[in-house]
Amino acid sequence: MSVDKPFLTIDEQVELLRSRGMSVDGNGRLLLMREGYYSLVNGYKGAFIDRQRTSEAGEDRYREGTTLDHLWTLFDLDRELRELTFPVLVRAEKTFRTALAHSFSDEHRGHDAYLDPASYCEPWEYHNRRGYERDKAHLLRILRRAHDNRVGHASVDHYLGSYGHVPLWVLVNTLTFGNISHMYALSGSRVRSATCRMVEEAQGVGRIGTGRMRTAISTLVGFRNVCAHGD
Repeated sequence: MSVDKPFLTIDEQVELLRSRGMSVDGNGRLLLMREGYYSLVNGYKGAFIDRQRTSEAGEDRYREGTTLDHLWTLFDLDRELRELTFPVLVRAEKTFRTALAHSFSDEHRGHDAYLDPASYCEPWEYHNRRGYERDKAHLLRILRRAHDNRVGHASVDHYLGSYGHVPLWVLVNTLTFGNISHMYALSGSRVRSATCRMVEEAQGVGRIGTGRMRTAISTLVGFRNVCAHGD
């Protein structure tokens, strides 16, 4: 059974929080205007919920002494952590993009080889064999869309107009980190191994196996999205 979530003005949001036992001073209204009720309250209320009273009331009840500033302190700390983490993730993403584009292009020398289904791994090489055909088809659609420049990237437009094709090392910069992660996972073993070796050398780190790289990049994609979108 769905529960209606009606629109509430800022003043109504303040009154709702107060009715549930939270102290909201004059600054609280500004916090809600800047950060948004959902992101600030729903995201960070967990530590301040009075579980017993909430169970009895059937809706949130806050522990005695809780203020909106308490939630905002956690919110702001989380934002600072995201801001510290994001630049590092961007650098890791760039290194991985470069390594994959280089390794794939070195292995598959034909123009736009990344659009050829034959350039990718066999089903038995893929970590999710049951989802292989679906995932491969999805990736190829994304790459075709990027190649055809439906988004309107100037670099892609230049290469299409001047040369009639778009090298992967150009196209890769228009793809999301998630797209790149999926392309790596669907690439053949030689491409994946070469990508790992290039990352190892570029970063000066020890050996990274292809499976470990896939897991690591998948994890970094998740953190990158959290940092970029303020989750």
